[in-house]
Amino acid sequence: MKGAPRERILWPFLLAGYATLLVAAHFDSIRGPLLPPVARELHLEYGESAWFLAVCHATATGATGLMIAALNRWPERRVTVATALVGCACAAMATQVHGFAGLMGLAVLVGATISTMGAIANVLVLEGSPDRMRGRMLAGLHAMYGFGSMLATWSVGAALRAGIPWFWLYVAGLPGLLGLIAFALYGMKKGDTREAVAPHSAKLSGSQVLVVALISVYVAGEANASIWLSSYLVGTAGYGEAAAASATTVYFGVLTAVRVACFLLLTPEREVLVLVAALAVPVAAFAGGYLGGQPQVLLLMGVFGAFYPVFLARVSRRFPDQWRSVAIWAMTIQQLVTGLGELAVGKAADAFGMRNAFLVPGLLLAAAFILLLLYLRDEVLSSSGKIG
Repeated sequence: MKGAPRERILWPFLLAGYATLLVAAHFDSIRGPLLPPVARELHLEYGESAWFLAVCHATATGATGLMIAALNRWPERRVTVATALVGCACAAMATQVHGFAGLMGLAVLVGATISTMGAIANVLVLEGSPDRMRGRMLAGLHAMYGFGSMLATWSVGAALRAGIPWFWLYVAGLPGLLGLIAFALYGMKKGDTREAVAPHSAKLSGSQVLVVALISVYVAGEANASIWLSSYLVGTAGYGEAAAASATTVYFGVLTAVRVACFLLLTPEREVLVLVAALAVPVAAFAGGYLGGQPQVLLLMGVFGAFYPVFLARVSRRFPDQWRSVAIWAMTIQQLVTGLGELAVGKAADAFGMRNAFLVPGLLLAAAFILLLLYLRDEVLSSSGKIG
């Protein structure tokens, strides 16, 4: 039996989710622009830098998978505090990196921090949003990621120009983490009285597997574009490290702008148009920027920022009793696919050059667009009763 629609906003959940993703965005988005200076300081090749990203995602895959058991056993408030404490350990570890082995240790904690905070942020906002407003509330959530990413990449550029050691950018996340812990402990108690929800399930239908595949391929494309954009601009387009970080800030500005627009204007009736445009425009921008020799056009790939929150909201309404399982499974598999993609880009950059390696995110985004069309067809067939 399907649960009754939720009509009211649970503000403690919503605010905690927004704060969580804002902090997680800092740890996530400093990785890309920091790759060139960290690689230079530690004398790493592209392939060795890619191992940092791969270990991040390997850890993230396992950590996100554990969220199913954690959320079945503990209230969201406690899980939120636990993820923030992992972030504190990550900030402390960054100060102890003096070589490749230390960088791999940092990668373990970075992966666990980003993945678990991202997962609990989405769950908190889905739990706290009225059904009809989920698309807007999730767009607002992921706008927080955009704001956090813009601030993070701007801070990297400022730190590099000022000669500040890179590890202080991880330490800079501590105030946000400590504030989040305080809010979760003292501001979410009212949220613990929400109506009970069904436990997560490990079983997915064929349609839900298609959802997981689409989200995983899309996130891999988005993450690879975001992570390697600075390296591509430095290694291929002749940008300096600080200039590449500034360009990445513009890219995240585009990503944030479309999410804010969705937060203000989105209705369920416009979702299909938004989803198609959110993948079609980035594919076109990649083709124009990469094949057309105009690297600044690549910044328009940020339009894909509208896709994830809008699609997740649509999935939550289509599968009202299974969305928690579908979301966590998607977040788990996406970490694995993204990590493999980032490792492939790094290895390909060493073997064939960064220009050729940067084809990977473009191909992933094109594949995601094809999967979206298949999903929309599946949705139509399901609503007409032709499939289960």
